[in-house]
Amino acid sequence: MNTQSQYADLNAAERFGFLLLPGFSMITFSAALEVLQIANQICGSGLYDWQVFSINGEAVMTDTNIAIPVEYALRQCEKIDKLVICGGAGVHRISPQGYAPELHRLDRNNIQIGATSTAAFLLARCGLLDGYRATIQWEYLDSFRGEFTNIAVSDRLFEIDRNRFSSGGGTASIDMMLALISDVRGKNLTARIADMLSCRRVRGSDESQSMPLWERLGAPDPLLHKAVQLMENHIEDPICIREISLRLEITQRHLERLFKRHFNKSPHRYYMGLRIEKARQLLRTTDSALFDIAVASGFKTAPHFSNYYTAHFNISPKNDRKPVSKAYRFSHSSGNTPSSNWH
Repeated sequence: MNTQSQYADLNAAERFGFLLLPGFSMITFSAALEVLQIANQICGSGLYDWQVFSINGEAVMTDTNIAIPVEYALRQCEKIDKLVICGGAGVHRISPQGYAPELHRLDRNNIQIGATSTAAFLLARCGLLDGYRATIQWEYLDSFRGEFTNIAVSDRLFEIDRNRFSSGGGTASIDMMLALISDVRGKNLTARIADMLSCRRVRGSDESQSMPLWERLGAPDPLLHKAVQLMENHIEDPICIREISLRLEITQRHLERLFKRHFNKSPHRYYMGLRIEKARQLLRTTDSALFDIAVASGFKTAPHFSNYYTAHFNISPKNDRKPVSKAYRFSHSSGNTPSSNWH
């Protein structure tokens, strides 16, 4: 049986909409779109159609400052089956104003709504993730959990929960799209799409966004893995190096030799690096006060934190915090007249 006849009984095109948010990740958007394109290519027929939207119908800037044209304003979004909201850098600062009424309208019309990368922030602030499972790009997990306690937040590649779906950043959108296709068209098609994308395997929703510790470290010693795991588990409440060695039941000298051999630095310096990197992550993904970031990174005072941060990155935390871009502020300008139809 050839591919085209195999899917003859599923010829009704499924319509996707892609809502681009200012600062969206181009790779996340294009990867999701490519999955649909390849599905059509494999089957020799239009299994999928799509449209691209922005809040006002105007071009949207990517996270790399490239303007991407769209076809419609969000208020013109109607005849679709699924809406994928594409997020990226800075999206956590976008106000739900303007988006919420339109997204609730689509929800009332039984359109499935999902998010990639950081766009779950917008869905959550519009009240459309209450009581659902959801995920978000791993850098934003802590701040997302802290802000939305009524959402079951996971660190998985993607989540599909009833009429909501969400994925982390980068290629996680491929895995989510493959799962959405598999639910309707079956695993055979998704396996062929993955093969066309040179994906060695189709990753499931139960897989974490984060790389396993042993793979991330590139060091085979299990004692080293346990030591780093202890450090990562105690960022806000640091423990001393002696305590780490006691928990591992080795001498502190042995622990120091392990870090010197594999990382060419002392355990203390490595630990401080983890805390400072955590601080930068919070600085760039939340609007928390510097003192709160200092405490969350294990520093007792803001000046102590600032001194270490400046020495590590050669820039003060205050100056390292990027201002809110005008691109992330809601625009009240009217949408453009649509000039094209379904692909």
